[in-house]
Amino acid sequence: MSPPAFWSHGLALVLPLFCAFVLYLWGPPLFDLDEGAFTAATSEMLRRGDYVTTWLNGEPRFDKPILIYWLQAASVALGGRDEFFFRLPSALAALGWGVALYVFARRYLSLPGAHLALLVFCSSLTIMVIGRAATADALLNLLIALALLDAWRFVDSGRFAPLYRAYVWIGLGLLAKGPVAAVVPFASISLYAFIRGDWPIWKAVAWRPLGWLIALAIAAPWYIAEYRAQGQDFIQGFLFEHNLGRFSDTMESHGGSAFYYIPALLLMFMPFTAWLWHAVRSLSELRSNALVTWCWCWFAFVFLFFSFSGTQLPHYILYGATPMILLMAREGDHPPSVWWAALPAAALLGLWLALPALMTAAASRSEDVYLAAMLQDGLGRLPNSWYLALGAALLGCLSLPLLRLSRLLQLQSIALLHILALVLFVIPTIADIKQGPVREAAAVASFLDEPVLMWRHDMPSFSTYLDQVTAKRAPLPGELVFTRLGKFSEGSLDLYYASGGILLGRYRGEPSP
Repeated sequence: MSPPAFWSHGLALVLPLFCAFVLYLWGPPLFDLDEGAFTAATSEMLRRGDYVTTWLNGEPRFDKPILIYWLQAASVALGGRDEFFFRLPSALAALGWGVALYVFARRYLSLPGAHLALLVFCSSLTIMVIGRAATADALLNLLIALALLDAWRFVDSGRFAPLYRAYVWIGLGLLAKGPVAAVVPFASISLYAFIRGDWPIWKAVAWRPLGWLIALAIAAPWYIAEYRAQGQDFIQGFLFEHNLGRFSDTMESHGGSAFYYIPALLLMFMPFTAWLWHAVRSLSELRSNALVTWCWCWFAFVFLFFSFSGTQLPHYILYGATPMILLMAREGDHPPSVWWAALPAAALLGLWLALPALMTAAASRSEDVYLAAMLQDGLGRLPNSWYLALGAALLGCLSLPLLRLSRLLQLQSIALLHILALVLFVIPTIADIKQGPVREAAAVASFLDEPVLMWRHDMPSFSTYLDQVTAKRAPLPGELVFTRLGKFSEGSLDLYYASGGILLGRYRGEPSP
């Protein structure tokens, strides 16, 4: 490859990844509940010096295993307690996931297919959100993707090194989020063997005792240590409630229907949703092309399993995003018209341009005093350049198909405009509207330098910013309380901070029922 080609291909790889997962990572405040809960638990880990059990506001937290907390704790200890270093492990995981996808597509598809796969990956709002969030999701998706991509390398080449690497990724996945890290690879490989009638491959890949010993050797020490520390509470909380319970029951009001993930899938790949047609067309090769079979079995298991799960969240479908992106990018040498990306990107930008009007309408109609106050205050948090920047991006998306550029360069430019609009304007603005008042209230509470209670309200990012346990109990007169509108009777708090529906004040009367 000539030096100019090397640099152009390198830039096409690095620029989308940097913009999607690193650029302005430090800006938006932490989102509740998830980022707040993870970062508050990491902060408590560092204060306690307990690196076996995670705690959240003084109570054991059994939602997830330990790995992401270790990584966040290391990042914060080395770099400091701010949003960037809490989010850095997830960003690095997303970068690794994107590079792994690109390298695999470059080997098994083509160079244009690899570039297209990377663009679809980086421009997906769902992938961007988890790749920029201080949670365990980007890490788990990286490990599931690495495990199944390496398992395919074994199927394709017969070399055992990638197969045993796959079991290393499964072991780390068990530490990142639990049994799902083993269930998705095992079930996907089993479905592949069933469809192709290739049970020797299943035995070679999925029933590999040494491989499972490697995975258990990585994960088991922490599980044993945690059981010794917390006993049956750990089994009940982690295994039965947060793993088996999420499949059998609806948790935290995250229910849906068997069709929940169809619109979620269509929205996830905006503005490249039209490329899903390429994936659907590949079904004609299901029996004749082994890689197509592998990708469809991987995606199909994830889609069906979580479609019938009691708890449904949009990011669950991401466990099957990697194979779907590969199927979408197979015809990267001859992509469809650029307008199929330009028009959806412009439509999304038009939606973001309409956000202030939508907020005004929702605030005037809402009967929830907290939501109305948050939206009304949020109008003042919109950046002055909102309309100018997003309007320019919209015009850019509509103009690019008319320019005499290569089709791939046009797609890259549309994707970058979409990514930059989200990263520099949409995500930070929504975060500031929802979470800015929480961060500001924590700064006021830090100045007051006394214990704070969180009552009838759950925003654990407040504990992260305050860097102290925020107990949840009924306040006594004279105690400092962090809450929101609608949870206390008027006049029961002497306020130190009130904005966007968030309140910080000293309690002086009986809370309203």
